[in-house]
Amino acid sequence: MSLEPALRFFLRYAEARGAEVVVEPDQALVHLPTDLAAALALPQELALTSDAEVAQEGGQMLVIAGHPVLEAAAEHVLYQGDAGWQALSVPASALPDAQALLGRLREFYPVEHGRLDLLVPPEQVYLPLLRVGALITLTGEDRFLEIGESLLDAVACLPLAPEIGQRVLSLGPTSAPEPWSVLLPDVAAALEVAQAEIERQAAKRAEELSRQALSDMKEERERARAFYAAQLAQIAKRRQRAAEERQRLYDEQAKVTAHEAERRQVEIERKYRVEASVQPYRLHLVLAPALHLELEVRRGDRRYPLACNFLLGAGSFLPLRCPLCGAAQPLVAGREALGCRACQEGRSGQPAPSSALTAEKTAPAPTAAQVMAQIGQQQTQARPRAPAAGSGRRPQRRTDPGKARPDRQSERWRAWQPLPPLAEEFFRSVLAGGAAEAPIARHSPLDIALRWFDWRGLHVLLDLPYPEAPVTGARLSSLALFEGHHLSGQVQVGRHKREFSLLTDGKAEKATLWEVLPCRIVQGDRLAPLVHLGHQLIGLDEMGNRFGPPAGIDEVEWTLLARGSERWQLPLLLRAVSLWRRIGRKNPGVSPRATAGALLLLATGQSGLRTEDGAVAASFDADALRTRQAAEGLAGRVPALTL
Repeated sequence: MSLEPALRFFLRYAEARGAEVVVEPDQALVHLPTDLAAALALPQELALTSDAEVAQEGGQMLVIAGHPVLEAAAEHVLYQGDAGWQALSVPASALPDAQALLGRLREFYPVEHGRLDLLVPPEQVYLPLLRVGALITLTGEDRFLEIGESLLDAVACLPLAPEIGQRVLSLGPTSAPEPWSVLLPDVAAALEVAQAEIERQAAKRAEELSRQALSDMKEERERARAFYAAQLAQIAKRRQRAAEERQRLYDEQAKVTAHEAERRQVEIERKYRVEASVQPYRLHLVLAPALHLELEVRRGDRRYPLACNFLLGAGSFLPLRCPLCGAAQPLVAGREALGCRACQEGRSGQPAPSSALTAEKTAPAPTAAQVMAQIGQQQTQARPRAPAAGSGRRPQRRTDPGKARPDRQSERWRAWQPLPPLAEEFFRSVLAGGAAEAPIARHSPLDIALRWFDWRGLHVLLDLPYPEAPVTGARLSSLALFEGHHLSGQVQVGRHKREFSLLTDGKAEKATLWEVLPCRIVQGDRLAPLVHLGHQLIGLDEMGNRFGPPAGIDEVEWTLLARGSERWQLPLLLRAVSLWRRIGRKNPGVSPRATAGALLLLATGQSGLRTEDGAVAASFDADALRTRQAAEGLAGRVPALTL
């Protein structure tokens, strides 16, 4: 007898969390760590089986699909996610000949009016592939859970055909990657394509299930229609026999019945309509062995550069994008440029991108002046919203229509100068090693980062390569306002581009900076939620070793920085330090470690994150109960925050 998949999943989960597992023919003996046993409400030592007869005779716990312990383990796995990277093994077969490879490429990807030629011999590289997995929940009359996956070329941001993806992944991982170059992926754009692909799969599956239930829906709708038609006919007969004063009552009854018939039809349609929701849980960067070909397309004496990739594991070329619009269409060598047919036909006019993604990848970024003018126009046209009905607020008349009301935050924020020029001047001045050309809120996370690490703090926050000297020429693009008074976009420093969000202090009379996050935020919160921001800790230890401890740091802050950085993200730690400084850096009778854990608990709650008291306390070797008590004691001292 073998254990069922559900029990095998739990055993793998328990082993990953530190449990000791002994598998026998009809059962598994498990010794759980103390924290895992407490989290699952199980004894530390237990015997599990997936056979009902064995469980009945021997008293083992029967673990099959649907058991609460499986649901708890699955929920934890989905919440933690599965992120990482791996390099695939290199096939043992000999490399294809360069000229034979070129011949295959000309057949695979012919260029109209042009001839493909190799500029240099093919180079062995690792091509980054993005593998994204998601749990698809299909909800209708029944509820289904399915797995959706997408594997795509993270350089061209194009999905791989399923058969090609299977052949590549079948190579398996290697523990000793080759010393090859890795092509630079566009992870942000690739994620958007992967998300769209999985959502397309989910929508297609939901449509299929809805079609399967179409006949049942039609039958039930016909039965409901016949039932209410009979009810209306009966009401009409009674009305004909009724006195004149009672006919109005039957008219109202008929009206109510007709409305009920319409409501029932909508209810039946919703009952059989399947809706899909997607919860991503896997993100793998897979380095696949490939050959990189530098080419040129010849048309007479004209030369157009081009590059393509050949996957060694799949023995196949990958599709190319149009150099002009980014569409995955066949190329035409024109007299002025290399592009797809749509671009060649529209050279005299304005070629239209084939999708929002290609427009974002290839269209030139607007200038700062254009963005400022557009946002300023949006702010000028903005109007305050009327109070909601039933809110209890009475509309107040303005005595002076030409004078703004400074007591309302929305009006005060509109009175600020647009944020883009302020943000651009801030990034330019700080990254160049100068003083920030913008007001920064005292004891804010941004204020603390710049006080501790001066201009290098912005490099750490944005996960920019560690600099030896200040840099110049920072440029912002793709700017967007959210909540009317925060800014998100992309900052470019040299060859490196990073997403960012700039949060402002809502209590200030003028635009005052509060925090910089290495991601885009689309809507605000008390503190903008942090999602997977662990990467920016790279270089933190190196900064500490090179420059020593930050100036003005106390024992609690040192505990947060030194011990907390082993597990928690830097923005979250800076938020905890900000809380500590805003309450005066005093917590009598409580140890620095418990205080650090309490501050992190408060910052975690304000950031919209879920965590456990024990996990936070364990980060600082503090007692979980005392940490929670310290957090409850500090909560009343934390000043209100408006962002």
